[in-house]
Amino acid sequence: KNRDIGRPREENTKVQTFNAQISLCDDYPLSLQEQILPIIDLMAISNSHFKKLRDFVTLQLPNGFPVKVQIPLYHVLTAKVTFGNIHGSDKSVEGVSTIKENSNSFCAVDENIFAIPSGYRRQGEGEGYHPMMYMDDDALLQMA
Repeated sequence: KNRDIGRPREENTKVQTFNAQISLCDDYPLSLQEQILPIIDLMAISNSHFKKLRDFVTLQLPNGFPVKVQIPLYHVLTAKVTFGNIHGSDKSVEGVSTIKENSNSFCAVDENIFAIPSGYRRQGEGEGYHPMMYMDDDALLQMA
């Protein structure tokens, strides 16, 4: 107790920095705040890489939509997220129709896109199913 009285206190500080790159577009049909951040927030709950991405894109960024974000995950591994072919307008996408009204562009997604393919089955049906087989490592550590 009170071993620091009368002598300088020693402190160690570790600062981590990373270099990230971002490409912004002034006029883009998506909204970062309304359409992209909610998805990143959901993914960040269970994934540390998405937490890094969320922390990076929620910084004070200049105006514009980030069409390309490149951030380091590890010392030798970098994640690159790009947005393109919005509304299927650059290249046609099966099940997506592009609708242009005046200067705005929208898309309609065919309901068949969300149909479960034949040959797939519901998890847990059939023999050999055990819920512990499908738990991730973090959940198993919590149970230990």
